[in-house]
Amino acid sequence: MNAKTRQKSLYVLLTAAVIWGGYNFMPAREQNVPVESLSTAAPRSLPDTSFCRPDSIQLQELELLAWSSDPFRTRVVRKAAPVKNEITWIVSGIIFNATNPMAVINRRTVRVGDSVDDAVVIAIERKSVTLEKNGRKFTLGVQKG
Repeated sequence: MNAKTRQKSLYVLLTAAVIWGGYNFMPAREQNVPVESLSTAAPRSLPDTSFCRPDSIQLQELELLAWSSDPFRTRVVRKAAPVKNEITWIVSGIIFNATNPMAVINRRTVRVGDSVDDAVVIAIERKSVTLEKNGRKFTLGVQKG
């Protein structure tokens, strides 16, 4: 489509939009109806509104309904993770030096005498770390992965 065709179609669409807007947003015209014809017109019946009576509404039943729930929202029910009584320690690395060995336990760098989750580091060897908690000793190796 070339530029002139695009310009013509834009003018046609703009003109149609102006006509549509003028037609739809104009105030409604009043029809001149002779007064004599109003008196001879047949009476219209009113719609049945008995279902809207205030005494027919049971407020107690309406209060018990779950109004706050969204019918279109899906709910994901997640199971709670089981609670472990024991604390797990993960040794991810050991930096062994005869004078100042270090280990990485639960993403923290620790030395002999430091505490990790209420356990005290007793010894750091080349391939293992020994922890003590509540009088119990735990020897941990390096976890791969």
